[in-house]
Amino acid sequence: MDNRICPNCGAISGSDALFCTQCGTKLDAEVSSAEQPVEVVATCNPYNENDDWVKRSGFDPDFVALIGEKKEVYIPKFIAMNNSAAKISWNWCAFLLMPFWAFYRRMYAVAFGYIGAALLLGIIAGFGSPILEGLFTIAFWVSLGLWGNFFYYKTLDYKKDQLKVFDAAGRKAFIEKNKGTSTTALVISLLVILGGIIVPMFILASCAVISLPFLILG
Repeated sequence: MDNRICPNCGAISGSDALFCTQCGTKLDAEVSSAEQPVEVVATCNPYNENDDWVKRSGFDPDFVALIGEKKEVYIPKFIAMNNSAAKISWNWCAFLLMPFWAFYRRMYAVAFGYIGAALLLGIIAGFGSPILEGLFTIAFWVSLGLWGNFFYYKTLDYKKDQLKVFDAAGRKAFIEKNKGTSTTALVISLLVILGGIIVPMFILASCAVISLPFLILG
C-alpha cells in the first residue's frame, strides 16, 4: 500500500497513518502517493512538527502546542472528557492548589474567578452556622477538583480560536507567549495572596506583643 500525502502541508506519512506527522491533518484512506501531488502550503504550527501527541489524540496541532509541558497528563484526560457526557474528571492540583495552579497554567480568568467566588462564598457562609460554612467549603473545593480539567480545556480552546486572526508569524508568536506554564505568574500570585494573609497576621501579632506589657501593668 502506498504512503499517504498530506493535503494540507504535503508531508509524506506511512501507509497506516491516520494523521499527518507534520501538521496533524486527518488523512483519508484514499490520499496516497499514487495520486497527483498536492500544493504544498506553509505548516500552520511549527511547534508540532513530529509531535506524536497530535497524531495519537486527533486534537488540533495548535491546541496541543498550547498545552506545553505535561501533554501526557492532560491529553488523555481531555480525550476521556470528550467521550463522556459528564465532562468532568479529577484534578488534584485544582483541588489542593487553587488559584495557584490556575495562575501557573496561564488560566488567569479562572484564577480571578476563583478568588471572587471564594470571597463571595466566605461572605455568604458568614451569615450561617459553622457547620453550614464547612459544608459549603468542602463542596466548593470538591467542585474545583472535578471541573478543573474542564476549565483548562476551555481555556486552551479559547486561545486556539484566537489564533484564527493571525498569520503564520503571528500564530507562532502567540503560541510562544501563551503555551505551557508561567513560573512568573505563580511566584507573583504566591507573593500577593500569601503576603495578603501573612502580613496582616504579623501586624496583629506585633500589636499584641507590644500591647501585652501595658495590659499586664494596667
